[in-house]
Amino acid sequence: MTFRASPFLNNPQSGGLLKPYVNRLKPFPEMGIICAVKKDLDYLLKQSFSIKAVSSGFLMTNIYKFQQVVIAGPYFGSPYAAALVEFLAGSGIKNIIAIGWCGGLDENLAPGDIILPDSFAFEDSTYQSYINNEKELDFDSEFSRDIKSFLRSVNISFKEGRIWTTHSLYRETREKVEYFSNRKAIAVEMENSAILSAASFLNINAVCINIVSDILMKDKWLPGFGAESFKKSRIRLIDGIKDYVSSI
Repeated sequence: MTFRASPFLNNPQSGGLLKPYVNRLKPFPEMGIICAVKKDLDYLLKQSFSIKAVSSGFLMTNIYKFQQVVIAGPYFGSPYAAALVEFLAGSGIKNIIAIGWCGGLDENLAPGDIILPDSFAFEDSTYQSYINNEKELDFDSEFSRDIKSFLRSVNISFKEGRIWTTHSLYRETREKVEYFSNRKAIAVEMENSAILSAASFLNINAVCINIVSDILMKDKWLPGFGAESFKKSRIRLIDGIKDYVSSI
């Protein structure tokens, strides 16, 4: 059997038949923070915002509404992340900060380093439902510049670089690592391109911030999930994002 690519790839269509469910917690504030990992979500929820959250859900994701921000998570993989963005946008969110983990592909990276994408090496296909090509993505929007400026102001260092978005967690093979590293990717994760593509299509703002959790080299894998630098970086970043939201 011969498999042929769908004629709709790289050809986004407007007016999908399914519409995002309108959340019962509306009206939503315009700011949203989404955490891919439950540990980060739980820590963020412990931080104090002005009014106690009211909660609901989207599929497997918990949604918490505060006065000035909606916090949601966890989520996993590009299709799910794009659907979450659609749901939040349909509920009134205009700005999304996405916090997740990534694997470093550069020998100069270490667990705890923070990376923001400035381009993509695509492997997932979800983005093709939202954009024709990477040129449609704005990696230097006013929202993005504002967040980067705030991170610098509170001495949270970060790197910007090309991100490889994969759709197969356990198929990050030796050959793929070499292939995408040769194409200047410095990290790999599973949602960034879908989040930014969906946000672009829906005319809302989104910024993805990734914390390096492990290192993938051509011939080895170096887990860093228990590293003190990784734990401290997550806490510092989440505290910083909470302060950013509280300041606006």
